[in-house]
Amino acid sequence: MYPEERIEALESLHFEWSLHQDFLWTQRYQELKQFRQQHGHTRVPSTYPDNVPLGIWVMNQRKLYKSLATTMTTTTTTDDDASSNHECSSSCSSSLDRQRIDWLNDVGFEWSLRRTKVSFVQRLQQLKAFRTEHGHVRVPKEFEGGLGEFVMTQRSRYKGGTLSKAHQDALQELGMEWTARTVSRTSFSERMQQLQQYKAQHGHVRIPKTFFGNNKLGDFVAYQRIKYRQGTLSQTHREALEELGFEWSLRKKTTPTTTPQTQHASSS
Repeated sequence: MYPEERIEALESLHFEWSLHQDFLWTQRYQELKQFRQQHGHTRVPSTYPDNVPLGIWVMNQRKLYKSLATTMTTTTTTDDDASSNHECSSSCSSSLDRQRIDWLNDVGFEWSLRRTKVSFVQRLQQLKAFRTEHGHVRVPKEFEGGLGEFVMTQRSRYKGGTLSKAHQDALQELGMEWTARTVSRTSFSERMQQLQQYKAQHGHVRIPKTFFGNNKLGDFVAYQRIKYRQGTLSQTHREALEELGFEWSLRKKTTPTTTPQTQHASSS
């Protein structure tokens, strides 16, 4: 919010607030596209450490969309108004109109983070994919998509004696650890020193999967990749890791597909 005296000064100069709001929206949209390019999704955390305003903006777009959907549902229209059934009312057009909704859809914006119920078999498949990438099934609680919460729930059921034998055997086959252990209590700087030593010895920081489960440094490396993908890794830590030549994905690189650039309509 602007201080009252600043608002008065701007208005004395006939400042056009609508143009300023349009500029801010476009700026956040471009930042969202950059986030998607970097992380592969648009689920920006509301407390995104590298850009708090972006996280708040994304949250507000969902609220505006939900409010708009409610308004459209409860508003009755006549036959003469049928052609404008999908247009925003004047009260919301300045913040989220049809064109902006289309732009957000173009970058895969998720209007709701409400999770649909996922079956046990589907979770097992996700857990297998996680193990293939990370070499273990110690999924952090905050891992995207609810997989971490699923693992935590299975541990609780196992401890309470309510986990079925079939589910227990299926999880055991994947190497499920029934007692959760922390990734590491060692400081980030200490882990960085260990990574530097590993690089000096091996010439890279691509720690093989044989380290996972046998060496806490491997757990640390896996956790940094998870935080990076979810957008919760701080810029300071990211830059420190990249200086060591850290690779954010161990998958073989493929030729990226280009996406059409969104063109904004020029204001009249």
